[in-house]
Amino acid sequence: MEPGDGKVMKDSNFEDAWVGLPERDADQIHRAVDADTAFLEEHGIMDYSLILGVYDQAGPNARNEPATYSGLEVTEDEESEAKMEPATFRIGIVDILVEYSLKKKLAHVMKKTTIGCCHEIDTEPPQRYRERFVDAMEEKVNVA
Repeated sequence: MEPGDGKVMKDSNFEDAWVGLPERDADQIHRAVDADTAFLEEHGIMDYSLILGVYDQAGPNARNEPATYSGLEVTEDEESEAKMEPATFRIGIVDILVEYSLKKKLAHVMKKTTIGCCHEIDTEPPQRYRERFVDAMEEKVNVA
């Protein structure tokens, strides 16, 4: 995985990666994600995403900011060594304007009966979408 400056990647690019933070900070992020997604679920919102900005703490473009952690583990494959590097993280939930409308409900039925038997689908009801999102965040943001 070589993201490069400014490159946008998808969750599948980070299957073997996680963010390791001090316990206090990891707990704070988990509580915020839980509260924010509860709000989105309450308003019938689904299909949102997490954006994670990772800023290198070494090299000529390094930032000297207080919220730095030795905590991004990147594993290319099972044979390679895990690599920990100091980084600054900026995270947020984006794409929060998709309601679980009649169109999404119909898409859910169609996808669930075809590809949904073997794969996760994106048109889940808000409660299921939230559960899956929170679970993924708990898996990816850990105590270092």
